Amino acid sequence: MESNLAKFEPRTIVPTTLDAYTPTNFDQALRIAESFAKSGMLAGFATKEQVLLVMAVGAELGIPATTALRSIHIISGKPVMSADLMAARVLASPACEYFRCVDSTDESATYETKRRGNPPVKQTFTAADAKRAGLMKSGSNHEKYPRVMLRHRASAELARLVYPDVILGLYVEGEIAESRTVEPLTAAP
Repeated sequence: MESNLAKFEPRTIVPTTLDAYTPTNFDQALRIAESFAKSGMLAGFATKEQVLLVMAVGAELGIPATTALRSIHIISGKPVMSADLMAARVLASPACEYFRCVDSTDESATYETKRRGNPPVKQTFTAADAKRAGLMKSGSNHEKYPRVMLRHRASAELARLVYPDVILGLYVEGEIAESRTVEPLTAAP
């Protein structure tokens, strides 16, 4: 069966120079986080500490601060990636030969990947899976955009299954909770 879906091949992104938004120490990171938080342009981030945490998670993954702030969120106290960032991380990994959507409808989505030295692996996520997980709520993104949301879930499950070293235990948006609300960070007792 031939598909008109886009095929993405792995790419390695290597920063060639540091810029003014790439901190080289904690003090710089905190100053940048404070400036970003004060901008008022980061919906869901109330404090510089929240911004700093997401920047730190991004740095651990080799992701620039501004990309991390667009693509990593704190949901129920845990950092989660956007589905697009998760796929981009996999595609950028030298371990990935390919990672592609092979089928996408309003009822199911299937992704396939091949990790170097291993056979191809497929993962499907269906509307029935979404219903069973309680994701098909009235007005939810799963109800409004089923094709997109099923792709996100299928790709995230496959990424964690085949590339745990690349994903580092992070989940995709919606797997922790449907809300994108950033919870306030509190000091330890």
